[in-house]
Amino acid sequence: MSAKYAYAAHFSPEALSYILTTGNREHPVLAKLRLATSTHQRAGMMTTPEQILLFQFLFKALNVQKVIEVGVFTGYGTLGMALALPEQGKIVGCDVSAEYPEVGKPFWEEAQVAKKIDLRIGAAVDTIEELIKNGEEGSFDFGYIDADKNNYDRYYEGVLKLLKKGGIVAIDNVIWGEEVLKKEASTL
Repeated sequence: MSAKYAYAAHFSPEALSYILTTGNREHPVLAKLRLATSTHQRAGMMTTPEQILLFQFLFKALNVQKVIEVGVFTGYGTLGMALALPEQGKIVGCDVSAEYPEVGKPFWEEAQVAKKIDLRIGAAVDTIEELIKNGEEGSFDFGYIDADKNNYDRYYEGVLKLLKKGGIVAIDNVIWGEEVLKKEASTL
């Protein structure tokens, strides 16, 4: 099965093409950033278009106003989420790299959503703790974790504190390498 599905999200090229051409109305600036990121040597770290489509649907359906994103990379996911937020919506994006998000910043400006994005460069664990100390516990509607896998537990616990009751956390790469399938049920 893995040989048949070479795409990072485990879709065949035909299925991905179908999703992107029939089910996804990708904003033109978002498409430009996706294409710009696709040539990056670490392009595989980019949030996939179908994930963004799902997030945008959830944001509209649940009236999401405030998002915490752990791991920004070039900001493709950030831009996709910002486009789905209402005018007063806000994303706090956490990344350790100042270099990678610079790729996306011009696209955030072009799409006129840069004012919705509060980019914090530094350790996400520290940013999350700072938000909690500043009284933002329980004020976020949605959390997206897609950063260094070794800290996922810490990110998850911190993001849970930031979420409102009924908030949603999306965690990328949960079954990456199928490690979760290799652990005994008692350790999960």
